[in-house]
Amino acid sequence: MTITSTSHRPLIIGSLVADVLLQVPHLPQRQQDINIAAQQIRSGGCAYNVYEAVCCCGGHPHFTGVIGTGAFAAALRQLVGHDPNMTLFASDEENGCCYCLIEPDGERTFLCVRGGEYRFQAQWLSRLDLDPFGWLYLCGIDLEEAQNECLVRFASASGLRLMLAPGPRLDHIQEQIEQLMRLHPILHLNEQEALAMSRQNDPQKAAIALCAQGAEKVIITLGSRGSLACDGNTLIAHAARTVKVTDTIGAGDAHAGACLHALSQQLPLDKMLELADHTAEKALRCAGALRHER
Repeated sequence: MTITSTSHRPLIIGSLVADVLLQVPHLPQRQQDINIAAQQIRSGGCAYNVYEAVCCCGGHPHFTGVIGTGAFAAALRQLVGHDPNMTLFASDEENGCCYCLIEPDGERTFLCVRGGEYRFQAQWLSRLDLDPFGWLYLCGIDLEEAQNECLVRFASASGLRLMLAPGPRLDHIQEQIEQLMRLHPILHLNEQEALAMSRQNDPQKAAIALCAQGAEKVIITLGSRGSLACDGNTLIAHAARTVKVTDTIGAGDAHAGACLHALSQQLPLDKMLELADHTAEKALRCAGALRHER
């Protein structure tokens, strides 16, 4: 894969989160006690996972996030180390975490404790030098906090091409999504999210409808069936290969990161989906989200 040119370099802004991975035999029922088979803490967060995926594809993105105080913040500092391609603004709020319940088939369920890592300030964003960048990536999960309206304003004023992953909590960010759609973003969604956002009952119809609503391109992951992409004129699908799943944590983020890298390299849609599905397969085979070698 070619190296990202400076003018096309992606800027990824969002949360860096401590993922607490809990291996469970099944999801607990109400009042039930179960034993956990294993646990570990990993670096996570949707935006950070995307950053790592772009790196795995050979790109040179820059990640901007927030790190606070407390045990989970200390763990994250140790896990990510010193990365010259990361800007972490210091918050005096305590970091939360994400408890990831992983079932034997690899499916995950998240329980999130939101802390300082989810709260941005406009004055921090104003310090960023945008000259090296051509792309901006945002996640819907990072738009929920009221003070993160500054992210929407930043995107609108940045002049960067926007790739947006609205995420599953669309009902909580309707106004923010409406504002960002005016920027004609590239949307990255899973099938359930695409159907909900478009109010369609078929992923192909959903992609076409979202393009008609203003998206420059729409990318939809279809689980074991692969993925599809639409630019308003052309709709392309790519079939996934059978993969032995370790867990599903970060697989969608890995797909999004590979798409972001491919778009920044001006690859055609079919090559983009091929790279993205392959990268997501790697994420499915590893424990936790995909990570590049440092």
